[in-house]
Amino acid sequence: MLLKELTVAKGDVRLEDMAVDPAVKLRASAIEGSIRNVASDGKTPADIDLKTRFGSGGTLAAKGSARRVPVAAELQLDARNLDISALRPYLAARLNAVLARAELSGRGRLIATQSAAEVPLIVGYRG
Repeated sequence: MLLKELTVAKGDVRLEDMAVDPAVKLRASAIEGSIRNVASDGKTPADIDLKTRFGSGGTLAAKGSARRVPVAAELQLDARNLDISALRPYLAARLNAVLARAELSGRGRLIATQSAAEVPLIVGYRG
């Protein structure tokens, strides 16, 4: 089966990870864009073109392709003023500092590949 096109307008997603302390709460709002040519077997790359707002106003755009079997993605990313201080619980153990506020901006290319389920996912970013 093939899903020809999925279009999103004014989408909103809220996530909460209660496995860390304190719990991490993330919100993506104003989601706009499309995903095209999604095959049910996951072997054919789907085309992705999405934009969203994160938190208090940062934005993230992703354009490229991805598939599930085997896992592979190649995406052009454009991040602007993303408030990453919400990720504090994930970073606290690795930083010898208190993260009060932090924003991330940048443009680049993300590539992820996994040749088989038992093989580690390899992720690269250039930007």
